[in-house]
Amino acid sequence: MDPSAFSSAFPPLVSSSSPSLPKPPSWDRILTGSPNPSEFSISTLQTPEEIIPFQQDDIAEANDEWSLALVGYSLGRRPFYETLLKAIRKSWILKGTLKLISLSEGFFLFKFSTLEDYEMVWARGAWFILGKPFIFQKWTPHFSPKREEFNTVPIWFKIHDLPLCCWTPVGISKIATKIGIPMAVDALTASKSRLTYARVCVQVDSTATYPEQIPISVTGKLFNLKIEYEWKPELCGLCKSFNHSTSSCPTNPNPPPQTAPTTVRGRSTSRRHRSRPTSLSSKSILPQPISNANTVNSKNQMQSNQTAPQTILGHDLVTLPNNAIPKPLPNLNSPTTEHCASGNDNSTEEPYCPLNNKFSTLAEHQEPQGSDAQGHPERPKQLPKTFMTHPTIASWNIRGFNSPEKVICCKNLVSEEKIDIICLLENRISLSNIQDRWFCSNHRIFANENSINNFDQASPGRIWIKWNSDNISFTHTSSSSQMITGIVKTSHTIPFLLSAVYASNSFEERLALWEDLSKIQSNNTLPWVILGDFNCCRFQSDKKGGNSIPLSRLAPFNNFIFDSHLVELPSTGLFHTWYNQRTDNPIHLRLDRILVNVDWLSTFPNSDYKVVNSLISDHTPLILKSDVPVGSKPRFMFKNFWCRIPEFWSILLSIFDAPSSGNPITSLFLKLKLLKSRIKAKRWDSSNHIADMCRNLTCLQRECQAKLDLDPLNGNLCADFKKLSSDLAFYQSTWASWTIQRAKVKWLQKGEEDLKFLYSKIRKRQSFNSKALKGVSFGEDNSHTDNMLGRTQYIKYTITNTIAYWIRGSCIPKSIIKIISKLSAKFLHLGGSQLRKLHLIPWMKFCKPKAKGGLGIVSFQALIHAFNCGVIFRWYNSQSPLINWLNTRYHSPWKTTQSNASPFWKSLSITACNVRHSFSFHIHHNCRAYIQWDHWCKGATLASWLPNLILGGEQNSRLCDWINPLGWNIPPSVPAALSAFIRAIPISQLDGVNILWKNSNKAVFRDFYQEFFANDADFILHDLIWHKNHSLRFSAYSWLACMGGLKTAVEMIKRNIHITDSSCNFCYVHVETSAHLLFECDYSFMVLSSIIPSFANFFLRPNLGQALQHIGNLDIQKDIKNGMLLALNASVYHLWIERNRRRFNNDATSSCTLIRKIKRALSFRISNWKNGDLIKGCLDIRHTGTYLGSGR
Repeated sequence: MDPSAFSSAFPPLVSSSSPSLPKPPSWDRILTGSPNPSEFSISTLQTPEEIIPFQQDDIAEANDEWSLALVGYSLGRRPFYETLLKAIRKSWILKGTLKLISLSEGFFLFKFSTLEDYEMVWARGAWFILGKPFIFQKWTPHFSPKREEFNTVPIWFKIHDLPLCCWTPVGISKIATKIGIPMAVDALTASKSRLTYARVCVQVDSTATYPEQIPISVTGKLFNLKIEYEWKPELCGLCKSFNHSTSSCPTNPNPPPQTAPTTVRGRSTSRRHRSRPTSLSSKSILPQPISNANTVNSKNQMQSNQTAPQTILGHDLVTLPNNAIPKPLPNLNSPTTEHCASGNDNSTEEPYCPLNNKFSTLAEHQEPQGSDAQGHPERPKQLPKTFMTHPTIASWNIRGFNSPEKVICCKNLVSEEKIDIICLLENRISLSNIQDRWFCSNHRIFANENSINNFDQASPGRIWIKWNSDNISFTHTSSSSQMITGIVKTSHTIPFLLSAVYASNSFEERLALWEDLSKIQSNNTLPWVILGDFNCCRFQSDKKGGNSIPLSRLAPFNNFIFDSHLVELPSTGLFHTWYNQRTDNPIHLRLDRILVNVDWLSTFPNSDYKVVNSLISDHTPLILKSDVPVGSKPRFMFKNFWCRIPEFWSILLSIFDAPSSGNPITSLFLKLKLLKSRIKAKRWDSSNHIADMCRNLTCLQRECQAKLDLDPLNGNLCADFKKLSSDLAFYQSTWASWTIQRAKVKWLQKGEEDLKFLYSKIRKRQSFNSKALKGVSFGEDNSHTDNMLGRTQYIKYTITNTIAYWIRGSCIPKSIIKIISKLSAKFLHLGGSQLRKLHLIPWMKFCKPKAKGGLGIVSFQALIHAFNCGVIFRWYNSQSPLINWLNTRYHSPWKTTQSNASPFWKSLSITACNVRHSFSFHIHHNCRAYIQWDHWCKGATLASWLPNLILGGEQNSRLCDWINPLGWNIPPSVPAALSAFIRAIPISQLDGVNILWKNSNKAVFRDFYQEFFANDADFILHDLIWHKNHSLRFSAYSWLACMGGLKTAVEMIKRNIHITDSSCNFCYVHVETSAHLLFECDYSFMVLSSIIPSFANFFLRPNLGQALQHIGNLDIQKDIKNGMLLALNASVYHLWIERNRRRFNNDATSSCTLIRKIKRALSFRISNWKNGDLIKGCLDIRHTGTYLGSGR
């Protein structure tokens, strides 16, 4: 067809000043009917009253029209109209029709056509729409769009990986109570049809902590349950309301400034302003969408333009100002994998932000050499991160290396795992055989092999280390019948120390092994790895079958690991490493393991080992490797949203319009390669640009809506708001398109955004048995109950995470609180609840704050006290159903308690009487204080000023009943003397809170909690014991000594406990008291003066309190003072441990050995401090590896 037939082929006519022909009516005018006056007719109705009255007859028609209507709003931000409409259509199965109407203040009106649908939605109760609670109420003639203030809100959360044994109403209720008050579960959770997670609804208040994990114990095994919240309510920090933020709180003393809408000078305000169309900007990237009214014209424009499009469906390009929104920091949780490319829109040069991103290997970053087509300089390329690796090391208890089958198995293991060093244990080879060259040749594993053994120190042979001499050199340093130690060197790693261990079956001989290894640690500065068969477990859970292992048999091994600062590497594969090969009484043990020091972890952070099959031995081999993450170059991916960008089409046409020469395939390859480099040089190549635009447009829309709320009839603001909403919808549609494309390509890694519960299982499986040391977990270990340090941390962790539950436990009977406190005290002191031993410090002292001489453990009595104070504070300052009910029943917390009152009210009344001096009333014309019962009259009640006062029927009156805006309005029935007395009390002209806490209108739970301990004496040494860098293990014993909690001989005698020898175990001369042990004894004072040289100048021996005060009074740097305090507390701890060893184990350590041990512990802790070297110099602990004396 001839193109001239189209109207678009004719050039536009030039406008002239002559009268033009009338334009034909548009289709929208033709199809739209004129308004019908009969549908909504209005007329003149005069009303003489100033306030226009509407009687029941006037609103009868409207009542009938809106009788089947509900109004409601969503907590948090107001949802979009279209999003809300889609959500309710998906959630509600309606038999009739529904009309959704938007109201002000975020309210929506739901008009139903049938009574059945209306009752279904209303009877359902709480609805969760778009993941947040939606508050409904019936429409009434007195409805006003004003949100209520809620102290509690319901939320849904998911419990991932819940054990099936706990998938019961009792189990889920216990877990849900840690977050709030359980309300319900969804249908799939109740029917157990979806076992990936349990979905629970709870009611939370302003004190909710929202834990990310909740630990549970199932028959002794610990599980950490991951908690995922579908929505966390935003809480106001001032009034604790869920309906607004802190910045928009009415009580905010510093509200954000609200700027009035600016008017444009030189424009008439009598006519409606018509905004100019936005011109195309070369600085912009993506276009803006248009409204439906422009769709027809947009299509015509696209048909008339057969070249590269300059607009997208007729949309103008959007240009955001630089100062509109502050640029956010890069977010590692963003669901894209491209690098950030945000910059200044108005600049002539494309910005570039180099990011030091730990996930930079995921970003494809290719740039052409020199500069791009626009003259931009070449961006610096990020260098790949290097990782230090160590040779592959194996350890295997071969159980006799004297048969060809075992030699072949070892060779196959070395070949398959590419092992460089192998430590063969329990070889059972005599020294004469090793001297036979033929025997050594037949037992060779590597082609160029070197080896070392300890066959001359043990018969038969125990340890034989073999290595590939082409890659490794091994220098022997020490050996014994149970271990061989040497330095390993390679061409590509730093030297490290290796110890191959095959421990004896004898408990006494293993003690000698731990002592030998401890000596190596004291003189070692290299990365150190210890591997082999230790013939001992660390925990009772390491053994399955047979008799349980006593804890006393495990203590020396664990003490050696702790004192030597060793950790066990994470492992994969099998858990147990030994099996007794019996079917009638099978026993499995974890005897083989690999230990490393801190230097090893910092040098080889990716090191781990795996436990493979045992093959022909009763022990399993251990393979120590260093895995290096291998980065793969991501492939180029074409993003579909590029087709909506005009600049993309310009680049594409400019490249492919160039003439081709040579091989067509080669020419196409070069053009595609050039297109790729040109695209990657643009800012819009990353999907982060779309996310930034969505974020910026959202903020601009919020600002525009705030201005529109102040000036709702401003046509410019209305047009801007409509344009921003259309732009935002367009970019969100573009983002959704990109999300769908990305999910199809990277579904296993990313997943779709609406299937998070499915891909959470995939991510968990990928991270199972992770090799990264992310923290210390109890697991199946009961080591946290072995010492007071672990038990204190456990109690604090447990009570702190259940604080929301205990706050609501103010009605718990005192007998139950007493039992809980008794069990906690026994567990803290003794490690169990069944033992009956003496403890010298009562439990109440532990539950005090540290400043009051306690350990900071939460007190139940203080929690109840704080909860009651909070109820009293809210009693007069807020309204809630609970407060209204209590007001009706009891009137005032200071009213005389009735005998039939509930235990909760009696507890509240007692607390009110105790804290009367802390509460004061603010007298104004809306004050809700009771005339007779409350102490509003100069800090006291009227009865205290007028003992014979009788108010009669006015005894339940409030102050607001006797005060009007002009002053006192006392009833005539009140006696004249009382009336004159009351009128002398001033009235504040400012409204506000009714009751003050210590003359302040703001009070939090912490203030009420600390008030419980206000009358307790301060512990002046708490800042010195619990300083900033304190160690809980050391400071706890100093605190016990100051509180008289150490079980010295004198303390035992005071309690009529027979002591055979009451003398000091250090000097054996003086009577053992706490003051003598710390530090009047010669032994302890020598230890102290060696650790802290400044005490050597003391003429008299100080006790612990004097020593602490001496350090506190020194005029030195804070870090050095904290280091000296840490050294003092460490000396107390080790001296008490040494005292117990001498008294109960008959085992003594010399002062030099003890000093070396303390210095080694201090050096390990101070190494990571900011001024660690300076502190070590002041404490003389720089050279902790020097041997200072004999061990005994």
